[in-house]
Amino acid sequence: MKKGATQPTPLKLEKVSQIKDKIRDAKAIFFTDFTGLTVHEITALRRALRDAGAGYFVVKNRLAILALKGSEFSSSFADDDKVIDLFTGATGLAIGFDDPMEPGKILKKTEKIKVRGALIENRIYRGKEYEHYVSLPSRSVLLTQLVMSLNHPIANLVYTLNGLISNLVYGLEEIRKKKTGGSDV
Repeated sequence: MKKGATQPTPLKLEKVSQIKDKIRDAKAIFFTDFTGLTVHEITALRRALRDAGAGYFVVKNRLAILALKGSEFSSSFADDDKVIDLFTGATGLAIGFDDPMEPGKILKKTEKIKVRGALIENRIYRGKEYEHYVSLPSRSVLLTQLVMSLNHPIANLVYTLNGLISNLVYGLEEIRKKKTGGSDV
């Protein structure tokens, strides 16, 4: 502990524990400045994020820094400066639990909110760096595209083999007709 620093109160330790609980299963954390949003707009944002398998929480900066440093994300924050510049002023955390890209897409549509940075799969994205990441299709769309690209050559092979087999059957049928004198017996 630094010289002159005081011990955190039990209430603050409880708040740090609550923040840790919220970020424990996070796949992405977006650090936002929500200054200028009305209560109605924050409520709408929370609803949109909740519908997308995410959450939005207003936090006290010092307590959130303590929670992140004491979490599984602490390896991303080896340098204190990386943490501190994400926590200036009013801070809200948009936390993605299912699809790490979905909260970023929702935040990008919310004009008044400013995203300071994001922690996505243990990598820090500063400022607008995260926008490239969230502009990618969702995981389910990417998996569908992968399956379709794998399926296409297989479907072509089946079509080609089916044509070869049909030609073989047609050729054998012609040979049979020649040998039997053209009758369909």
